[in-house]
Amino acid sequence: MKAPQDFRNKSLLLATSIFDMVHETKNKSGIQLAKEILSLGQAYKKFLSICKAQGDFKEPEFAPCKEDIKAEK
Repeated sequence: MKAPQDFRNKSLLLATSIFDMVHETKNKSGIQLAKEILSLGQAYKKFLSICKAQGDFKEPEFAPCKEDIKAEK
């Protein structure tokens, strides 16, 4: 799954901080573990399992009415 590079980097840094804080890295650095989890698709699988536990992942529906408003500035 492709993600914007800045979002990917922030996610990796956050995960690294959490892994280092709770000492869950064993013989790897926090960043190595975070990159591995992301590249193997484990992060996405976990995201989907959380969504399923909360009633599944659904795209929001469009509102029946809408109005376009143009900003003046």
